[in-house]
Amino acid sequence: MQSDAWGYPDRRQFMARAAVAAGCSASGLSALAEDAVPSPAGARAAISALYESLQDSQRREVCFRWDERARVVYGQPVLRDPAGVVLRRHVSNTWLITPQKLGSAFYTDTQRMLIRRVLHTIFAAGWVDRIIKQAEDDLKKPWGAHQALAIFGRPDEDRLQCVITGFHLTARATVDARSPVAFGGPIAHGHQPSGFHERVGHPDNVFWYQAVKANAIFRDLNPVQRGKALIQGAMPYYEFDGKIDRATVTPKTSRRAPAREHDIRFRAEVARPGLSIGEMSPDQRAGVAELITELLKPYCEAYRQQVRRCLAAQDGLTSCKLAFYQTNDLGDDRQWDNWRLEGPSLVWYFRGYPHVHIWVHVAQDAASEVSSHFG
Repeated sequence: MQSDAWGYPDRRQFMARAAVAAGCSASGLSALAEDAVPSPAGARAAISALYESLQDSQRREVCFRWDERARVVYGQPVLRDPAGVVLRRHVSNTWLITPQKLGSAFYTDTQRMLIRRVLHTIFAAGWVDRIIKQAEDDLKKPWGAHQALAIFGRPDEDRLQCVITGFHLTARATVDARSPVAFGGPIAHGHQPSGFHERVGHPDNVFWYQAVKANAIFRDLNPVQRGKALIQGAMPYYEFDGKIDRATVTPKTSRRAPAREHDIRFRAEVARPGLSIGEMSPDQRAGVAELITELLKPYCEAYRQQVRRCLAAQDGLTSCKLAFYQTNDLGDDRQWDNWRLEGPSLVWYFRGYPHVHIWVHVAQDAASEVSSHFG
């Protein structure tokens, strides 16, 4: 079978073979077309087709019950453990949720194409290629060399989700458009196209445009507002006293100060740093609303709507705070590389030093639980 530039089969050949694998006609796979609008229905079709293509031996390795608990051993197989974390709602900046890499012989070419269709139900037009570019920039290896997936639930059940993880990636395809948790759960991204210590201005970084928009908001603040928004102390980070903190954060983990980068549990208002959006002028609040639009550009419309419903459930943006961290300003150019938007049940943390990491957790209810790990 001929392959495209990414190592995926020719589309027409794929449709014929995928139809056989999914047990339907080629026309019945039209919901999987890349130019189709991503939607929960599209996600169900894509995940179901992938699930049906798997042999029983494959399903035993990558398919789990909805609330499967696991002890996650990073870089090693996932070991099932009733005392562990709920695997489906776990997030890390780099991990393999199962040991079977997408580019390995464990998956067929047809299944790899089906996995790509799943990706197209998560991300907006053009963004699957950017996510693949991010992985190849960072690892200097083809997509699939350090990516894995797990499927939770079954196509004949109401709840169904596919979690795709890897270096600088946790992403979820889910079928529940009305989920009280946006994106199907916490997500993470990263990119380091100019090296572990990125160059000033983050050239070629696919996410840096978000920080540019955030910094435009900072420049529009008056001196008093800037004083509240700019944090002088330590920012949430991964290294303390020269050691990397790889502790798994669970719902019951004690909080530490300064905060762990990967601790994206929701906090009380008094613990959230920065300038309250409610203290901004109407024009400034409009700028924050535009920032939300920019942050959501990579994702499908269903996920954008989920985030907006979650914000509405927590009294909108006025209940959130925006913080910029003076620490670790690349180039000392006052173009703040590290910033955080945080509300009662929203955390969007953009860490731009030494390279970009993005941690996201958004829900309608502050009681929504998450576990996380710095990989």
